[in-house]
Amino acid sequence: VCHWRGCSFCVFGAVVGQWQSVLPDIQAVLTDAEEKQIKNEGVKKWLDDLQDLAYDVDDILDEFAYEELRLKLQKTQSQASTSKVRKLIPTCCTNSNFTPTSFLFKNSMIPKVKDITARLNNLTTRRSSLGLSDILSQVPTSKGKQPRLQPTSVVDGSVEYVGRLEEKTEMIELLKGDNFNGV
Repeated sequence: VCHWRGCSFCVFGAVVGQWQSVLPDIQAVLTDAEEKQIKNEGVKKWLDDLQDLAYDVDDILDEFAYEELRLKLQKTQSQASTSKVRKLIPTCCTNSNFTPTSFLFKNSMIPKVKDITARLNNLTTRRSSLGLSDILSQVPTSKGKQPRLQPTSVVDGSVEYVGRLEEKTEMIELLKGDNFNGV
């Protein structure tokens, strides 16, 4: 862990921590948002924006994973320097982390991470203005999920339907019988 104040690259861990604190709040309102999107176009737009953000975050995480693999491979191929001067440089900027490629990668990621953070904060603010409630915290269950509604039947059993009694009886006999005439 680098504790050098001048290092702008060490903010990635803090930003990811911010993302992790906001995402559960958004996840908790998804059930309410999915129900309200039918009647409220603003909620539908919010869900669409949230999905776009999720795809962009996934892309950024893929880029980080690729860079991590690249650095691991590069580290195994190179020898670490143990000079006294290099020990004075923060760990985030030494060894395989301080190559032109990794420097360019980190510089290219800073605006992307800032954009994602701004969009995430915007979605959180819009969530409040849309009146989306935290369904999961209101009705806790043993699994922490919203209980499913019981299915209802459209057919009313107290109503007696008239007519076609012969066809009904014939259909029941066909279903019960060993008739293999293509039925």
